[in-house]
Amino acid sequence: MDTPARIRIAAAALATAVLAACAPGSTDPVADPAAAADYPQQDITLTVVYPAGSAPDSTARTLAGELEKTLGTEVVVVNAEGGNGMVGLAQIMGEPADGYHIGFAASPPLTTSWQLIETSFRGPDSIQALAQTNEVPSVLFVNPQSGITTIEQFVAAAKQRPLKVGVPGAASVQRFQLEEFLAAAGITVEQVITDAGQQVLPTVNGTLDAAIAQPAPILQYVQKGDLAMVGYFGDRPPEGLDVTPFAEAGYDITWAGFEGFIAPKGVPDPILDRLDTAIEEAVHSAAFTEYTTTTHGVPAYVERTAFQERMVNDVQIAKETIARLGLGT
Repeated sequence: MDTPARIRIAAAALATAVLAACAPGSTDPVADPAAAADYPQQDITLTVVYPAGSAPDSTARTLAGELEKTLGTEVVVVNAEGGNGMVGLAQIMGEPADGYHIGFAASPPLTTSWQLIETSFRGPDSIQALAQTNEVPSVLFVNPQSGITTIEQFVAAAKQRPLKVGVPGAASVQRFQLEEFLAAAGITVEQVITDAGQQVLPTVNGTLDAAIAQPAPILQYVQKGDLAMVGYFGDRPPEGLDVTPFAEAGYDITWAGFEGFIAPKGVPDPILDRLDTAIEEAVHSAAFTEYTTTTHGVPAYVERTAFQERMVNDVQIAKETIARLGLGT
């Protein structure tokens, strides 16, 4: 068969496929509004861009259980970790925009990580925002032997001697929070960049004077008296977390971490509306409230348009901070 004939056959096959997708009997929700109205009709795959057993994975699985109740279908959680979340985001971008493939991610890969490495994901415009589900709290904690018990004492100590402060990652939410605090307080510290979680024990043994982390990994040490929480990055601490917000000490820290649901671009509006409603119900459920109370998280539902706007705003803040710190590719 000659080449022009092959091209004609391929073109005919493509046209047939397009017509079939647009036919009244099609189940493609993008082509068939009726299919979108009947959504969902099959299991939903939820891709989490972190390893199984990680904090965001636990959050996603808790919410998935509530989504199943509202949507009346199984939500199958799969993990696609790697590349600071870029592996999972690339996978989500390549899935069909049918509402049966959604994702769960936190703020670093959505707003920051992609600005530091070469990746197909290029920010919030690469995906469809579904809804924010929760804020990710962070606390500044110290070794009690430092004698520091308040934010004011930390500032005073930093003005007298070089404090060593551990932060998990050169471009993490926690580092950006620390940078914002240091600028507001007019102080400097020696920052020690660690892998996630590796800043805790050095603070316990006194190698570091202080560090920043999510509350859950450090509470066991706080309860034993090996660590003390000094300041909370956020509007108000979760219930059961006895620590002073930086805002109450006069330091307005705007940078905050978050987690939420996303999807490939092109999902029909009726399906987006259905998912948005289901996610809101999941966030406000008794099960998720109990989960966040246990983990000292902060439920914070934000609908998709405002969630998209938040991501875009955080991208700009991250861009400016990355430039100021001399990071980037």
